[in-house]
Amino acid sequence: MVDTRTGAAIGSTMTVGAATFDVVGQVTDRTLLGGGPMVCMSIGDARSVALGGRALVTAVVTRGTPSTTPLGFLLLTNQEVEQRTLDAMAPAVSSINNTKVLMWIVAGIIIAALLYVSALQRVRDFAVLKALGSSSVALLGSLALPLVAVVVGLLASLVALRRATGADPAAAFGG
Repeated sequence: MVDTRTGAAIGSTMTVGAATFDVVGQVTDRTLLGGGPMVCMSIGDARSVALGGRALVTAVVTRGTPSTTPLGFLLLTNQEVEQRTLDAMAPAVSSINNTKVLMWIVAGIIIAALLYVSALQRVRDFAVLKALGSSSVALLGSLALPLVAVVVGLLASLVALRRATGADPAAAFGG
């Protein structure tokens, strides 16, 4: 069974590693580690593909709560699995956040430079407007038009962000 993001249709074949499998089902929005589509298969097939057939199990998913846990295994709730996944992604999230801050700083510098150049190009116009009696506030208002464009852009980004973050993260873990 595969996530629809793999692009594999039911009845088609899919190659994972050196093995070929028939796609027998599809799920939607089942991804891991930043959006990589999940492929579900039997433990034997997973051992063959990922571990060369060695008897090693990294996870077992159950319906309900088992009454006992085999030696060497941990019993984790959906929330614990989600938290461990998020912890594994912490360095990537930190890198994205640092990049985001840097991009805001660069955007601020670019906007400031545009306003500065705009004011320099319009010095003669400002002198005429001042001679005709315009106030400094009115002149400042004419420079603020790029700032209005930035505010409109931010509002549009917030609408898009709300749409993108509307999905429930627990749904990725069957919660």
